[in-house]
Amino acid sequence: MTETVKATRFAFRQLLELDACTRCGECVKWCPTYTEKSKLDEITPLRKIERVRSGLRAQALGPVGRLFGYQRLTGELLDGFSTGTYDCTFCGRCQVVCPVNIQTRSLWISMRETLVDQGIYPEPLNHLRETLSAHNNISGDSNEERLIWSQNLSEIPEGVGGGKERAEMVYFVGCVSSFYPQSYKIPQGMVQILEHAGADYLTLGGEEW
Repeated sequence: MTETVKATRFAFRQLLELDACTRCGECVKWCPTYTEKSKLDEITPLRKIERVRSGLRAQALGPVGRLFGYQRLTGELLDGFSTGTYDCTFCGRCQVVCPVNIQTRSLWISMRETLVDQGIYPEPLNHLRETLSAHNNISGDSNEERLIWSQNLSEIPEGVGGGKERAEMVYFVGCVSSFYPQSYKIPQGMVQILEHAGADYLTLGGEEW
């Protein structure tokens, strides 16, 4: 594969941001994944930006680009870039601390889209796509069970139990909090907050998808 970076996935602002990075390293100090991954260099924001910037220039300039040290994203460089791009959690800390205000989260999304265009993405995503298409959730469970987390509440509120058809707000619980027991405390706690605040809300239960 000779070309693995396409500028079409990047907005004009993002192409400018690739050049705006000053490599100050402030983002590296705040990246939790970099710390967790035993300081893997490819996960750092400045390295991902450098890889894409170099790849685009190498493609645009051809042999001349190589004279300036620009490298196409192939082989080991592509493997490292892919790892760094997909291991990112999108926490956004790098965006908050960036002194030149690079909108990193949207930049990382464009990088992932570019990789997907090339057919490069973690294999488990194929299974996830199939499950989502077949069951309208990521776990494969029946959507009728989306309120199972509420069974452990001391009293099921009207907004959760399906007794309300209209409300000022809808609490969207999501797949993970609905189906994974280790996450049940999230919607349980949120409902208690809403009840204590006297909020007029409802959940969508099996129709949430």
